[in-house]
Amino acid sequence: MKEKRVIGWLELIIGVIFLISAFVSFANPTSALKTFVILFGITAIMKGIGSIVGYFRIKHLSGMGIVLALVTGVLDILIGVLFLTNLASGVFTLGILFALWILLDSVTGLSNIGFLKDISTGMYWLYLVLNILSLIMGVLLLFNPIVAALTMSMIVGIYFLIFGVQFIIYALYKF
Repeated sequence: MKEKRVIGWLELIIGVIFLISAFVSFANPTSALKTFVILFGITAIMKGIGSIVGYFRIKHLSGMGIVLALVTGVLDILIGVLFLTNLASGVFTLGILFALWILLDSVTGLSNIGFLKDISTGMYWLYLVLNILSLIMGVLLLFNPIVAALTMSMIVGIYFLIFGVQFIIYALYKF
């Protein structure tokens, strides 16, 4: 009996969003960079509020709060406000943060592809190459944040393109 192949809709949607983000980055790099900074600022503020709310919920339930959650929440809010009020600082800092994000995602991807060897050699090599390229890009960004800030839209566009393709392939190729 042949097993029915199912599309991974969540992975497909994420992949398409990554591809759209890549093409927006390529089409209008200056606006994309400012948008990244603003979105990161808003996201940092929302994350900070979530961490602070989480701190008080845990404290209410258990009688003790995780102080690190409170401190992290306040720092997230301050970083978010800094990004929203000073785009230049946000662009520079974002270069470093994106470098770290890309490095973390690439290392995670490399550490998780071992299972593909037994399933699909082609898929294994594709993921290996894409994650190595992302790793190299992350290292280059990390060691030169000024260049990273100036070329971020293109680099982020390439990153979004690589991971968009990975998500779409994963969505269509069920293991």
